[in-house]
Amino acid sequence: MKTIDKTVIIFTLTTIQLFAQIQLKTGVVANGGKASASGGYTLQSTAGQAVISRMTIPSGNSESGDWYQIMADYVHAPQALSIESGDDEFVLRWKQSESDDVYRYNIYYGSVSPAIDLLDSVMTPLCPMMIYTQRDTIAQQVYYYRVTAVDESRNESGYSNEVSTLDTSTAASPLFISDILAPVNPIEKNTEINFSAAFTNQSGIRTAAWDWGDDSTATGHIQEQEGCGTITGIHRYRAEGVYQVKLNLTDNSNHVNVSIFNYIVVFDPETEFMAGSGWMNSPECAYVPDSTIFGTAYFGFVINSMTDPSLPDSNSQFCFKVADLEFVSTEFLWQDIEGPHVKCKGFGRINNGEGIYEFMLAIIDGDIYEDRVIDKLRLQIWQKDKTETAIYDNQMGNPDTTTVTDAIEGGCIVMHMDLADLEYWDENAPLIPNVFVLHQNFPNPFNPETKIRFQLPRPEHVKLRIFNISGQKVKTIVDDIYRAGYHSVIWDGKSTNANQVSNGIYMYQIIAGEFRDVKKMVVIR
Repeated sequence: MKTIDKTVIIFTLTTIQLFAQIQLKTGVVANGGKASASGGYTLQSTAGQAVISRMTIPSGNSESGDWYQIMADYVHAPQALSIESGDDEFVLRWKQSESDDVYRYNIYYGSVSPAIDLLDSVMTPLCPMMIYTQRDTIAQQVYYYRVTAVDESRNESGYSNEVSTLDTSTAASPLFISDILAPVNPIEKNTEINFSAAFTNQSGIRTAAWDWGDDSTATGHIQEQEGCGTITGIHRYRAEGVYQVKLNLTDNSNHVNVSIFNYIVVFDPETEFMAGSGWMNSPECAYVPDSTIFGTAYFGFVINSMTDPSLPDSNSQFCFKVADLEFVSTEFLWQDIEGPHVKCKGFGRINNGEGIYEFMLAIIDGDIYEDRVIDKLRLQIWQKDKTETAIYDNQMGNPDTTTVTDAIEGGCIVMHMDLADLEYWDENAPLIPNVFVLHQNFPNPFNPETKIRFQLPRPEHVKLRIFNISGQKVKTIVDDIYRAGYHSVIWDGKSTNANQVSNGIYMYQIIAGEFRDVKKMVVIR
């Protein structure tokens, strides 16, 4: 036997003539074609799914009952097409073609069967399942769908199975509202921010209400003429944070519509912080409950210095609308800063539901690099249980220590921090250090506080203690397990009982596994 491709063509040799039978994996069987044992033949599938042209049978003596398998130029059709009806949309899913060189799929639809009108053509992702969403359908209309596969030579397969569904929605509301126009970059608190959105409506707008996301609302200013217009509003945020803005409209026929803006991020320029807002492309396989989903995801975060308890809590929010995923942080556990690289970890909730979820946010502020690289972001979310089930990761399969590679598509990331963090940062340093190091504190001498940095080549339980010149312990500032990497802590110049220490020389000691080191520092009041 000689097998050259997936489609199997079986030739039965007799002493008189050759009969060819093509057998497709979809179950369609097409018969036909005759040729001598040394000649060629042409066979056209009756199903229109395969064409065999000028295939040559090896010459020689062949006896009845011999079997040969020869390649056919054929693209396998997609399989297992299914459809689900959602809110104002239809979702198609199907298994990818088994052909290796398929690079896109054609989606056909129609209001009668069979579906023959080309709706769209989509590229092939990396995941084994395809997903396609259609919106803007007609209420109470039946729709039929079929899908074909196209290879790099533009050969198109036969149709998949056909599916149909009914748009059960009522007629579309005559009240349309656009996306909200607002700043996408982080903004200083107390800054006046302008918001606006366009609308179309025939009966006139009765009410327009802004919900600023900070427990305050305002009436929108309506400018309307001949069935269309704009709604505007102005707001100042008094506190740093991440805010989702909503505009609610009601017309004189009681139609209601809402537009949502994700997110307004507000920071305090007088403090150390990392802030970011905008959107990114969420790739296939990032959302674990349905790895076929991909699209735009919105993010917003403001992370305050965790060494200053007087600052407001940090906040992070993430919205992946196509997956119906909204994540809000509730607590930050720690943060690591290494030049433009920042990592933080904490807890949060999904869709305001129950359950405990952990997250890790890793960001890169491209402005800190000399060549101004693009800002990048990685978000990991997993359920806090015995199995630590993964929920989301836009760099799925990469270790936590992997450099962030996914660039944001819009918005920006801003870091405002102590320049001491940059002084020790080396762009060429490895992501995981090779040796234990306790760095000299900075500044030194200092008043009122100083930063102490250390690095670990592997996870260890770390103790960092302060002693006076007489060897008496003043305070333990670290007593916890740290992962491998670069770390920093701040000593505020206070003892265990929260009293300011006096002028003089002090020692700080690190114990991390078998590693021990001691350095001097000076307090000046």
